[in-house]
Amino acid sequence: MDARQLDIDAWGAVEGDLTRLLDATRGRIPATFVAPLLHRVAVVRLKRAVLEDPETAGEALTDEGDAGGLVDRLSRQLDRQLAGESGAAPILETLPAESREAAEAALADALEDDPLHFPSLRARAALAGAASRWPQVAECLERLVDQPGEAGGRAWQKLGDVHWRKLAAPKKARPCYIRARQVLGDETKLLDKMLKLDLELENWEEAIETCHALIDKMQRRKKRPELAVTYMLTMGEIHVYGMRQPKVALTYYLMAQSTLPEYELTYQLLQELLLGNDWEMLEPDLDLLPEASVELISPSLGRLRAVVDAHPGDAAGAIKAFRAG
Repeated sequence: MDARQLDIDAWGAVEGDLTRLLDATRGRIPATFVAPLLHRVAVVRLKRAVLEDPETAGEALTDEGDAGGLVDRLSRQLDRQLAGESGAAPILETLPAESREAAEAALADALEDDPLHFPSLRARAALAGAASRWPQVAECLERLVDQPGEAGGRAWQKLGDVHWRKLAAPKKARPCYIRARQVLGDETKLLDKMLKLDLELENWEEAIETCHALIDKMQRRKKRPELAVTYMLTMGEIHVYGMRQPKVALTYYLMAQSTLPEYELTYQLLQELLLGNDWEMLEPDLDLLPEASVELISPSLGRLRAVVDAHPGDAAGAIKAFRAG
C-alpha cells in the first residue's frame, strides 16, 4: 500500500472516530460543542478528497513560492479558502461534487446545532461560492457580520461585494460597505469600492465625499503620486458629467497636472474640457479654494490661461502648448 493510500485511510479513520464520538455524545453535551465536531468532519471529508486526486486539485495552485510539497500546499490553501481568506487558491472548485456535498451535509448539521458557529458559516459560504450559489453565500454572510471586530467588518464588505457583483443588487451593497467602513475605517480598497459603486448609482454627492477621502489618503502617502492623480481626475469627471460644474472640474484637472505633469490622461481630459466650454465658464474662483489648492494650481492656471488666449478656438493647440511648458 502506497503512502498516499495510507494517508487517505488515516483521514477515513479520523472521520470514523469523529462520527462515533458524535453518536456517543449527542444529547449529552451542549449543541455548541457538537458544532465544532461536525465542522471538523466536513473538513476531514474535503481533505480526504484532496488526497484522492491531488494532481487535479493542484491545477488551482498559482503561488509557486508557497513552501512544501503538493499535498501540504493544497491543505493550507484549502484551509484558507474555508476560512474565507482573500487570495486563497480555489481548491474547492476542483473537488468532486459528492465530496463537497458530503462536507456541506456535515456543515448543515453543525449550523442546526449552533446557527452562529462562525467556522461552519465561513466554510459553508466558501462551498456555496465554489458552486456559484450566491443567495446562499449572502445568507451565510448575513450571519457572519455578527463576528466581533475586524472579522465582522470583512463580512460586511464581502456581503456588499456579493450583492453588487453577484446578485446585481448594487443598492443593497451600499449600506453593507457603510457598515464595513464603520469597523474597518478608511481602507483604500474599501473606499475605492464605495466610490465605484456610487459612480455606478450616480450618487454624486456621496462619490465626492469618498473621492475626497481617497485623494487625502493618497496625498499623504506621496510615494505613488499617480494614485492621487487618478482620484483627482475622477473628481474632475464627477463634476463634469455628474454635477455639471466644469469650473470645479478644471481645478481638479490642474491639481492632477501639477502633481504629476507627465500623466497623459490629464491632458486628454483638459482638451475635452476646453472643447466643450468657454474659458469664462472654466476659470476657477481662487478665493473659494483652500490655500493649499491655490498654491498648487496657480502656476499651471496662469500658463493655461496664457495658452488659451494665444490659441483662440483651438483646444488641441492650446493643450499642446500648455504641455510643452
